[in-house]
Amino acid sequence: MSGYGDTEPEDAWDAGDPTPILIGNLFRRLALLEPPLRFDPSGINATDLDTLAFRLAPFVTNRALLSEREQVRVDQLADDIATLRARND
Repeated sequence: MSGYGDTEPEDAWDAGDPTPILIGNLFRRLALLEPPLRFDPSGINATDLDTLAFRLAPFVTNRALLSEREQVRVDQLADDIATLRARND
């Protein structure tokens, strides 16, 4: 057994959901990778997608150090951020 799957509703993704719902979902999923209080977004003037990409970047860079489940989560987050960027263009 892989230890993850549909039992983790925070990883659910329905591309038909409104963009604000999808962005909120991405923030919740990214929070699962971050230790508490590791990132303080105060003072950063950026879009939500820019903030998500900024916070995800260290996990992309250090992907090989993550568990298999965390690697999948990082890959999915990166893909989903790209999808929403394309939707907003």
